[in-house]
Amino acid sequence: MEISVIGYRNHSKRIINILKKNKKVNRIICYCYKKKICNKLNLNNTSRKIIYSNNFNNIKKTKYAFISSPSKTHILYIKKLVKFCKFIYCEKPGATSITNLKFLENLSQSDKKKIFFGFNLLHSNIFKFYKNFLKEKKNGKPIYINVNISYGIVFLNKFKNSWRFKNSSPLERITGHMGVHYINMFVHLFGSIKKIKILEKGVSNKRIIDTSNINILFKNNIYVNIFLSYATPFSENISFYFSNSILHSEKNYTYLLHPRDTFDKFGRFTQGKKKKVILHKGGWVKNSLKNSINFFINSIIKNKTSNLTDFKKALITSKLIIDNT
Repeated sequence: MEISVIGYRNHSKRIINILKKNKKVNRIICYCYKKKICNKLNLNNTSRKIIYSNNFNNIKKTKYAFISSPSKTHILYIKKLVKFCKFIYCEKPGATSITNLKFLENLSQSDKKKIFFGFNLLHSNIFKFYKNFLKEKKNGKPIYINVNISYGIVFLNKFKNSWRFKNSSPLERITGHMGVHYINMFVHLFGSIKKIKILEKGVSNKRIIDTSNINILFKNNIYVNIFLSYATPFSENISFYFSNSILHSEKNYTYLLHPRDTFDKFGRFTQGKKKKVILHKGGWVKNSLKNSINFFINSIIKNKTSNLTDFKKALITSKLIIDNT
């Protein structure tokens, strides 16, 4: 199988390394529009599977493509490839403006079915666990979910000039870069959103945005709050509050606190018994990118097109962020 990748560094490099190890992929053509960089990459390349090219015609000749260039260019490459490629894996978001979202909405159904969006959390073990846990309905009704994701990268010199703090589009800032994954995951878990409020601010510097809070009310009356920051100490945790229990996920494990009616010796409410229910060493997103890519490769092999419902939810997620920031 021959696959093309738009991009060659950062996230693109991670994708290339995963593809390189996949036995079903025998050739990877990586697009880099700058000829000098392309020549240097080929000179230093030690993999027989990989070739770097600055000729876009070489990309159009492949049936299968990954788009992992900067977010604002995703729509440009979708437009260039959708008539040539049989399957396209596009990193989120597919579009960063309402105009470009409308272009995707107006694609024919056959073209929409070609496009898979890279929402990796949907291919994580933690998402599968949450989905099954909610189906069981053993621990009461879900009422409220609280998400805290933070890394203090804004204070590191190597991130001083990062694109994360220079983009005007909310889909290229922290809300879109990190928050879009969690909004999309909860849309898949809980359905349609009734209300959403997004607040962004600069903690380290008022001229940049490094922190975001996303407050959501779903139509089924479930509340979700997502706090994201590049300006606070490391934190990765998700808590589901049910009517009879609390499900809490940290980096390496998820545990259950239950039942609700747990009392101390004075008859006062106290924390329920703690029970570990799933381990996810290395973080709940570990292997999610690999799983997402393997899902795409397997879809190619089985000639199975993308799910139109997933396509629609990907656009809804992006539109929610654009309309509310």
